[in-house]
Amino acid sequence: MRLLKSEVVVMLQVEEARAYSNLGSSHHYRRNFAQAISYHENVLRIAQELGDHAVEARAYAGLGHAARCAGDYTQVWCGSP
Repeated sequence: MRLLKSEVVVMLQVEEARAYSNLGSSHHYRRNFAQAISYHENVLRIAQELGDHAVEARAYAGLGHAARCAGDYTQVWCGSP
């Protein structure tokens, strides 16, 4: 089975998002919430570029959880309309 170049690029972006998500979770576990948020923002950016709503939802969950644990109840991330 041959994949189109565009399909390979999308697959690589999904894997990149997964890696950022794992890094965000790892930093969250270490209580480095600012770095966790940074990684989850990368996940969100990639998900929005791909139009992948499942990955976007996971990014928002990671962002919200890290912000809550950091005690930042004012941080807001707005989704695409």
